[in-house]
Order: sequence, then structure tokens, then C-alpha cells
Amino acid sequence: MRARQVQWLGPRRIGQQVNPVSVTGTASETNLYTADGPAGLLIPANMLGRDGDRLRISLWGSFTASTNIRTIRVRLGGVQMAVMTVATANAGYVAELSILRCGTGQVRSSGGVVGGVGLTTGTTGLYALDLSADQRLTVTGQLTSAGETISIDALAIILEPGK
Repeated sequence: MRARQVQWLGPRRIGQQVNPVSVTGTASETNLYTADGPAGLLIPANMLGRDGDRLRISLWGSFTASTNIRTIRVRLGGVQMAVMTVATANAGYVAELSILRCGTGQVRSSGGVVGGVGLTTGTTGLYALDLSADQRLTVTGQLTSAGETISIDALAIILEPGK
């Protein structure tokens, strides 16, 4: 009897940014994740093809020390997966977001602060999204005051296959 050959695909990095990218001088929403192209990271069709497949997005960053609101948004396929706001005078953050496939055409997201200081809110939700088509992952920043700064100092996107 021959044993079945099984290929194990463990977690793997599919995107990263190691050079800081910041927005300042504008109150418009601005792309902060540019390492894999100016429009974010392309997630190919069916990359999240099985229930339990997950994207884990880790963000390390900094912002101007003030009490004005600064916002970081993560979108997949134009659908907002997370909104994290900063409304403190602290000047740094570490945040993590998970996007989990949990059924045909459905993803669940959850995110928030995992260390550091500053981000005061995160979001959780269940969203309809066609994962059988290419989708773009974007991370943006928006300021209340154009005189402020918000940055992503580093970012990692890990694909964790489900079972």
C-alpha cells in the first residue's frame, strides 16, 4: 500500500512593507501601503479558497502626538474590513487584523491594538465578498488636520491556510 503524498502549506508572507510611508499636509484619505504597487496588494482569485483560510495583517506605525483624530482603514475588494482611529497624544501603535474566509462569498474580520499605545477603536464584522475573483487589499490613512502626520513604519501580510 502506498502512502498518500501530502503537501503542507504553512503560513507564508505574501506582502510586506519595511520602509515607512506617511501622509501629512492633507486631510484626504491616502494610501499608506505602497510596497506592492501604488494600489495595494492584489489577492488573486481563490487565494482564500477554503473555509478557514486567513489573512493576518500586522501594522507598526507612528503619528503626530496630538489629540486630533487620525484614522487607518483596511479594505479588501473595496469592502472596509477595519477602521482604527487614534485620538490620543501618544505617538505609536502596533495593530493586527485578521480576515477569515468563513463560507462561500463571506469573510469575517476583526482587528485592533495588540501592543503599543494609541489606537482606540477597532472593528469586527461579517462581509459578503467574491473571493473567486481577484481582490485588492489596501491600507489608507486619513487626518483631521492637514498639519498632522500618520505613518506605517512596517507592515506584514501573512496567508494562513485553513485545514
